[in-house]
Amino acid sequence: MEKDFKTIVLRNMDSRGMEQTVKIMNDVMQTEGYKTAQSVIPFIITDYARLKQRINDMRIDNAKMIDNLNEENRRLNNRLQQVQKALYHFQQFQILTQEL
Repeated sequence: MEKDFKTIVLRNMDSRGMEQTVKIMNDVMQTEGYKTAQSVIPFIITDYARLKQRINDMRIDNAKMIDNLNEENRRLNNRLQQVQKALYHFQQFQILTQEL
């Protein structure tokens, strides 16, 4: 169920366990130039959504990259087996020609 937010009140920001939240808010205020905690909240929420989407996009890209690497690994392993077979047959040929 979605809520229609009109006002957000942050309580007990000075209580134990909220240190990290306060630090994040202060960091955003310093780096982004916001003057009040109230103005930081929409930025943090929007940035969270943006970063979450970016992480999801990166996971998808990484999965594709892993698939591509696995396919390349299979292709190279097949090629290696072909080379090993050719080398084996060449060695067998050498043995045969030495016996003649």
